[in-house]
Amino acid sequence: QQFASHLVKPAVVIMPFSNNSGDEGSASIGEALLDMFISDLSQSRYVTVPRRDVVVSTLRELNLHKATSFTSEDLGKIAQKLKATHIIQGSYIKAGDHCRVDVDTREARSMESRGIDKAEGVYADLSAMVDSLTRKLKSHLNLTDEAIAHDIDERVGQVTTRSPEARRYYIEGRNLHDLGACAKSIESMEKALQIDPEFALAYKSISESYNNLGLLTKSREYAAKALDHADRISERERYYLQIQFYRSS
Repeated sequence: QQFASHLVKPAVVIMPFSNNSGDEGSASIGEALLDMFISDLSQSRYVTVPRRDVVVSTLRELNLHKATSFTSEDLGKIAQKLKATHIIQGSYIKAGDHCRVDVDTREARSMESRGIDKAEGVYADLSAMVDSLTRKLKSHLNLTDEAIAHDIDERVGQVTTRSPEARRYYIEGRNLHDLGACAKSIESMEKALQIDPEFALAYKSISESYNNLGLLTKSREYAAKALDHADRISERERYYLQIQFYRSS
């Protein structure tokens, strides 16, 4: 009960990131940032964060999936649909090997900004920038300093992957999975695993794809591989994976 100054558990919607680089080749960074911020904040015991596929489906439902920017009215509709208390908008600029990320935390009801934070550094350290920003923005969610200090907050590179290339294949695979193209999703995940053989979430995704294809033995095999790398997955994801694994047997 001491996690916040009120009794409402913050529900935070993280919006797609805007590319301010003026370079379409940097567009994949936005997807990586969205994935990392959701993965990092989802570890928290004090914050609720809708999954990426839930946000994307909501944008489609509201006919906003092709939008490159969002009005306060748009954000209000999204917040209402997802019962959010806060909305996080972000943007990034990449120039050569350098990258800057800005995030704005807004209170959903009033759309007032609760704080703007930024981080910059070399692109290879993108996950470290996300770690820094998620710690800062928690203070805008009415969490106490004590709660922030004692919250579950493993480095996002540790519970996902430190490789931008492996992450790119992972996101590609999740997009294919969400479209029902499970066989192609598995191919993308295998490419991610060639780069980072300990990428537990990639094994987990393959397990889900095989399950959808009705190949239950293969599904359980990859679930076991994900659990073999339990130190590379968040606590919540680990429990969820264990549920799936033991239920299948």
